[in-house]
Amino acid sequence: IIYIVTNASEDWVHHCFKNILNKPIDCLENIKIISSIDRGYTKELEISDWKKVTYEKVLIEYLDCASENIFLFIGDNPYDRDGALHIMKSYPHHKVKSLKFKCRPSLETLIKWEK
Repeated sequence: IIYIVTNASEDWVHHCFKNILNKPIDCLENIKIISSIDRGYTKELEISDWKKVTYEKVLIEYLDCASENIFLFIGDNPYDRDGALHIMKSYPHHKVKSLKFKCRPSLETLIKWEK
């Protein structure tokens, strides 16, 4: 199962998925979207803690915490990485990798990457 943990609403993820792949997200099996906003964490917590709490809730609710799990955290802001580090420190038996995208790359940077 692939878990997409996001600060965006689930509706927004479905909308983006449909526009990018021209298919509804339901066409792919084993994808679960978990939204910090839809779960209400954005009202209770500081933005810096949204991903930490959401990642941990995913681990507790959907996965066997005692088993080894592999996590790949991908995002464009420091909060994604902070959430990954939180999981790595709190649950050291899991394998964790974090990939940070450049936040709002310029057009020149995108062109350079394309070449």
